[in-house]
Amino acid sequence: PIPDSWISKIVIDKNGTKWLGTWQKGNLLKFDDVNWTIYDTSNSPLNGSAIKNLAIDSSNNIWISTTNTNSGLYKFDGTNWTHYNTLNSGIPSDVISFVFCEENIVWISTNVGLSKFDGINWTNYNSINSNISNSSIYDIDKDGNGNLWILHTNGLEKFDGNTFTVFNNSNTNIPNINNNSMAIDTNNIIWTGCSSYLPNITGGVMSFNGSSWTKYDTTNSYVTDIDVGSLYVDKSNNVWFGLNNIGMVGRKEGINWSNYNPSKSELGNSVIRQTVFDQNGTTFIGTEDTYIFGKGLTKFDWINWTELSNYNNYSWSMTTNQLGDLYVKNQLDLKKFDGVNWTIIPNTPDMQTHSFNVNLNCLITDSIGGIWMDYFAGVNSIYDSIYGWINYPNEGLAYFNGSSWTTFNNSNSLIINTNIYEIKVGANNHIWLGTDKGLLEYDGSNWTTYSVSNSSIPTNYIYSFSIDSDDNIWFPAGTYGLCKFDRINTTYFQHPISNSYLSGGVISSDIDGSIWIYTLFNVINFDGIYWTSYNADNSPIPNSSNIKSLSIDKFGNKWIGTQFGLLVYNQGGVILSTNSLPVKLSSISIYPNPTSNNLSIDTELEISEITIIDITGKIIMKTRQNINDVRVADLSNGIYFIKLITNEKTITQKFVKQ
Repeated sequence: PIPDSWISKIVIDKNGTKWLGTWQKGNLLKFDDVNWTIYDTSNSPLNGSAIKNLAIDSSNNIWISTTNTNSGLYKFDGTNWTHYNTLNSGIPSDVISFVFCEENIVWISTNVGLSKFDGINWTNYNSINSNISNSSIYDIDKDGNGNLWILHTNGLEKFDGNTFTVFNNSNTNIPNINNNSMAIDTNNIIWTGCSSYLPNITGGVMSFNGSSWTKYDTTNSYVTDIDVGSLYVDKSNNVWFGLNNIGMVGRKEGINWSNYNPSKSELGNSVIRQTVFDQNGTTFIGTEDTYIFGKGLTKFDWINWTELSNYNNYSWSMTTNQLGDLYVKNQLDLKKFDGVNWTIIPNTPDMQTHSFNVNLNCLITDSIGGIWMDYFAGVNSIYDSIYGWINYPNEGLAYFNGSSWTTFNNSNSLIINTNIYEIKVGANNHIWLGTDKGLLEYDGSNWTTYSVSNSSIPTNYIYSFSIDSDDNIWFPAGTYGLCKFDRINTTYFQHPISNSYLSGGVISSDIDGSIWIYTLFNVINFDGIYWTSYNADNSPIPNSSNIKSLSIDKFGNKWIGTQFGLLVYNQGGVILSTNSLPVKLSSISIYPNPTSNNLSIDTELEISEITIIDITGKIIMKTRQNINDVRVADLSNGIYFIKLITNEKTITQKFVKQ
């Protein structure tokens, strides 16, 4: 029942009960290993602002601060709530950045200094009444000698009860002041996690013994990331730390280092830029660079993860052909991987942008194995009476037939001063371009332009489009849904929420003919009648994770690349191999569709199991009887999937109950 996938803080009380703060919805969650309790605006004074910090005192009181600048400090004893703010207490500010409990004494950092609360009295330390520094406080902890240690933007600060002492780059050898977390071991060694900054300062794990610092990073240890986030020291003085970019947990146990991967993958980086598939269903996953090897390409066959080279942050795109060859388009060349060896495609047209802001991220193979891509075709100079000559980059279209290149540009085609945003292959191997001048079609001999001036399309800016099995062109309609263009007429399909496609990404056609598109936090499906949105409220898509890519394989699996990992989704269940590939519709007929009462199944295959699944993946009905009529009259109106396990294949088909 966790209502928000962005967990900002976790603390555990003396009874072993877990308390979690959420960021997106600002809930406090209680979990006693059996039951969940959710505290929100309906049953607590919490105002829905993101929970920033949680702390527990020796009496098991929970102390809470939020990101709201007017929230102040909350106390919850499990039954009663107390709210401290500048109107009813001695708290100096309602803007709280950190909370730390020392027995029953609460320390808080605010935008005006450090405060101590003993349950009755408030003691405030600021630059007027003490020698405390003015730096922003990120973390607070206490050592075995009773000294309070404060981590902030300029290093460390110690408070012995009377005097504040700063340890920074003016009086210590601190190698990195970009710290964000702190913990103290039983030997009073202070450990911090720090992030990278500037071109040559890497992050990692640092220790401070009171006089000198030691940093452990990718250059001198088994810390395998340049950015370390949260950090924790356990009772055995093992140092645990979060590896921000690769999504793993590291541990230092004496002189030994370990990494723990909570993910189901072996990806070196969790930012997913692109996924493509070969003819066997093998997936090639392009990520941001791994921070150890500088590679960002992984091959996954549902069993093995294999890291490949020749793809990184600066790669433009990749695609596969019918033979299973992988092509990777970089800024200097085009490379082919045949499963064993890499080769460079010779005489590749220019793909360097020459300091112009041009995205050359189009690459696709056609139905006969030819390669199509955009390239840098030169510069167009236009004279302006005020600014003089202004240079504009030109994009062109390049075709490789396996031995030689053919280029199309403003001198031999309708590609005139055009930005090419996407290339797709339609029926009869026709090539379609989405541009800022409209849709361009090339049939192998002739060019046709579809624009606002000569067709029914409502915009010339076609950033992304898809071609369905009937050769219709689908593209986003601004903030109002989708457009379907059949070369003559444009049909509008308006989304119920008009701003749902603001920041919309790539659009794709599913094997069942439905259309998929993604926004920053939503993956949206339109089947011609119904709209379905998937986000953090009804799926594993994290609230905090920008969606970066969406691809659909030949099995209908949706591969959703996010800022924090890769999700695979299929309404009827993810298909892992060709053994569970749905059979052709010619071998089975399910009718009527839509239906109000019954679904009839016409097939010669022997059915061993029938399952009805709703749009969220929930099983509504299952039977192991071999029947030809399934009653669905009691179902609510909407989209469902019927999954049949037969003596040959597993078959999944969508139907509409109305």
